[in-house]
Amino acid sequence: MDPDALTRTELAALKAATRRVIAAQGGQISAALDFNLAQCTVSEYVNPKKLDRFIPIDRVALAERFTGKPFITAELARLSGHVLIELPQLDGDDVWSRELGTIAKEAGEAMHALGEAIAQGGTVTADEIRSLKIVDELQDAIAALVHAKSMCEAVLKEEGGK
Repeated sequence: MDPDALTRTELAALKAATRRVIAAQGGQISAALDFNLAQCTVSEYVNPKKLDRFIPIDRVALAERFTGKPFITAELARLSGHVLIELPQLDGDDVWSRELGTIAKEAGEAMHALGEAIAQGGTVTADEIRSLKIVDELQDAIAALVHAKSMCEAVLKEEGGK
């Protein structure tokens, strides 16, 4: 086997992500109708024993757009050592001072939650992550930064350069 090839565990994780997106789409029959495919073809996409048969990338994009959930894209990001972050919706509010305030607020709340966890025992435990909603706080801080980045990119685009 090619040392750079995906492992059986990684392939199985992609199959599991495919099963989740197909289920969210309404199941195999619904997905087959949406894709104009035979149900047996969709069945191969989700079958954990068919590690040589995967859903084509254009169908991934359609299924994830339809469901609003990036199950497969998130798994691909994880397999490549990345994390997928949802882009915030730009609401047309381009007031920079307000944006800076949002970043400071969200980052402060994330730091506060992490500080609370560390203060409770010198480390951050899974129970503290759940009870203090640390992942949510970090996601909010990341979203605020991504929004600011999008605003900067919009300004650059307006001026004709990136």
